Amino acid sequence: MTLSDERTVTLPAEGEIGVVDIGPLTCESGAVIDDVSIAVQRWGELSPNRDNVVVVLHALTGDSHITGPAGPGHPTPGWWDGVAGPGAPIDTDRWCAIATNVLGGCRGSTGPSSLARDGKPWGSRFP
Repeated sequence: MTLSDERTVTLPAEGEIGVVDIGPLTCESGAVIDDVSIAVQRWGELSPNRDNVVVVLHALTGDSHITGPAGPGHPTPGWWDGVAGPGAPIDTDRWCAIATNVLGGCRGSTGPSSLARDGKPWGSRFP
């Protein structure tokens, strides 16, 4: 994948879902997705030097909800409860943990149900 430039983003409130608009993305296959958005969640505070970030990427759940209770948009508790949070191995009193939904996921990131350039859902055409 290739991203065209660096961007400054506003992080969501702690534990809330936010969306980062990436813009166009060219896949390894050459397919272009015009308007890519990635859903993210954050726990812990970003330091003034921005040097305390832990990015949590995953392949099992496709979901950014690493810690916290079930609720709107999250039918289950966080899948890393006990691993991320205050005093946990990823200590959110020290670290700013940012987790993303995967591209193609169904919880806020661009995926098969998103609209393609022709105005129709990508469906099985999603690259």
